[in-house]
Amino acid sequence: MLRSDFWLPFIMQQYKRYNLPLISIFIDYVAAFNSVEWETLCKILLEDGMLQEFVDILEAYYQGCASASRVRVYVEDSSLFDVEWGQPSK
Repeated sequence: MLRSDFWLPFIMQQYKRYNLPLISIFIDYVAAFNSVEWETLCKILLEDGMLQEFVDILEAYYQGCASASRVRVYVEDSSLFDVEWGQPSK
């Protein structure tokens, strides 16, 4: 698993070192992942000034994606299950 507390500062340092442009996007998956309407999010990003090229990348990444999750209880993980917005817990 990638640890963002290590990789993100490292990547930022390298981009700064070589004087390259860097764009970072942080999405709070815990708060909104399964309730986001991706078309609306992309529209907002464009309105806020994000380049169409980057919005296209995000759209391509999430197109046709299905959310799935596991639950860890003590040391064991549950089987993978689909997550849908508004779906009651089973």
